[in-house]
Amino acid sequence: MATDAKTLLAQANCYACYTTMEWDLLALALLAQWVNNAAVAPIDPAVSAWQARVIANGGTVSNATISKANTFWRAVKSAGFDSKFYVLNFFAPDSWIACITPFILGTGGNDPWASFDNGGGGINPAQPIGNGIQGNAIDALNLGWSPVNLSGTNAGMTVYRYTAASNPATDEFFGGDIKASGQYLELSYQTQFFCHGLAPALIHADPGGTDFLGYCSCNMLNGNGTMYQANSTTPHALVQTQVGMQQNNQPDTPVMIFAVGDDGALSNASDVTISFAAIHQALTATESLAFYNAVQALRVALGGGFK
Repeated sequence: MATDAKTLLAQANCYACYTTMEWDLLALALLAQWVNNAAVAPIDPAVSAWQARVIANGGTVSNATISKANTFWRAVKSAGFDSKFYVLNFFAPDSWIACITPFILGTGGNDPWASFDNGGGGINPAQPIGNGIQGNAIDALNLGWSPVNLSGTNAGMTVYRYTAASNPATDEFFGGDIKASGQYLELSYQTQFFCHGLAPALIHADPGGTDFLGYCSCNMLNGNGTMYQANSTTPHALVQTQVGMQQNNQPDTPVMIFAVGDDGALSNASDVTISFAAIHQALTATESLAFYNAVQALRVALGGGFK
């Protein structure tokens, strides 16, 4: 019995005589050849640029994560709204530096994001990163990016929460405000989106009095607010709207994550686990659905996404 693939392939006149084992060997050889020759999607320049920044910052990132990030970003680009993003981070689990190096940095952004030590030792490499990052209810990460870079009439924030906060009725977990002057950009407890002003806010009281876990995207376009939510068991849907939201009142202060920055201080830090965060122009319902599908697939592949 022939046992090497080249001999089997050469014996074209004996195919009818092959034993079961010879057919198995041939099938395996052909499968290996197909895998080796299969077309592989080229790495998007944005993914390559992020990888280079991770390495320059002293971190590491695996080829597997690069491939998953590439699939994610190509999905966003193919849906046609990749130009809408100001800041984006999918918290790559390969190394601490990869986790806090944002995929999209944004004007004036910290690269990597900086720990804001508010007395708890900071958000630091001791935090587990396999499913995103969990806050410590004291400190935050400082993005460096300011909402002053937003359009005054077109803004949005998206997060993927993987574990709920211990104090979901009070915790603020993503934003930058100057509350003394009534300037806001934040996503906070159960789930409220304050865009440029305190009122009227886009507010959705999550069922059961706790955080909605999974994807949540809040958007404001010309004063009209929309909130979309989804996870593996809850289909993507519009869950709240608001009209007359304030416009053209962007705060000039850094955005924080795991708390809200209040003109350089912190407000109501959280221990929520976040595995994805982005700041962007307002997404349409179609765009939000496509974004959810891309984020969901990425976070399930990396960990920190509900299956």
